[in-house]
Amino acid sequence: MLKRLVVTSTCSISLLVWKKSNVSKIKSVNKSSLSITSAQKTPEKMCSLAEEYFKRAERESCNAKKTQLLSECKRLAEESLAIKETSEAHKLVAIARGSLVQDQPFQDQIEYAFLFKQHIEKAISLNPNDGSLHHLLGRWCFEVAKINSVQRKLAAMIFSELPTASITDALNHFMRANELGVEVCRENMLWIARCFEIKNMPLKVMQWVQKALSTRSKEDKPEVEKELNKLKFRYHSQFCKFL
Repeated sequence: MLKRLVVTSTCSISLLVWKKSNVSKIKSVNKSSLSITSAQKTPEKMCSLAEEYFKRAERESCNAKKTQLLSECKRLAEESLAIKETSEAHKLVAIARGSLVQDQPFQDQIEYAFLFKQHIEKAISLNPNDGSLHHLLGRWCFEVAKINSVQRKLAAMIFSELPTASITDALNHFMRANELGVEVCRENMLWIARCFEIKNMPLKVMQWVQKALSTRSKEDKPEVEKELNKLKFRYHSQFCKFL
């Protein structure tokens, strides 16, 4: 479960382009094109470059190259934070660190869980209207809430304090992301439906699945469609009453 917590933090590249972006897609993997001079090292340009490193890491199949790209993303985002504290830099640091720690020991993953939350909460305080941040924190809360008692007891043998959150916390963040009218809203709706499923509220599950299936965006992902249809099939008999 803690490994899933780390995966949650990375989410997908769509989270980085949740808000409108004018950054063009880079097709080649020529590292020389991802560079800036000392004079160009402004927080904005460094975050933009860090984001491009992350995008390339997401497309990279070689683990060694992926790690290198993610490390560059993390370095640039941290350097940007050292110059000026921005919401985007905090988000990039959180996501890059999460990607790098996925295969690390259990202890490192727990420590990262706290750091991820700190970075995202700070990012939200700087830019409360960024829906992707509320979605990220919702995903974090969702996974933490699902850590069972046995796992918590085992973790308590190593750590004096463990991450805490509830499904209600997760739902509140997902709802806030939805209220902000984010571009990539379908995946967020899926997570809202999942929260209501855990809360044993089938009507709400059906309402949000139906809403998501009737929504289209340029960032639609096949896996989201697949998961939505799984939920629809699971609640098919209930759906027939309301469709």
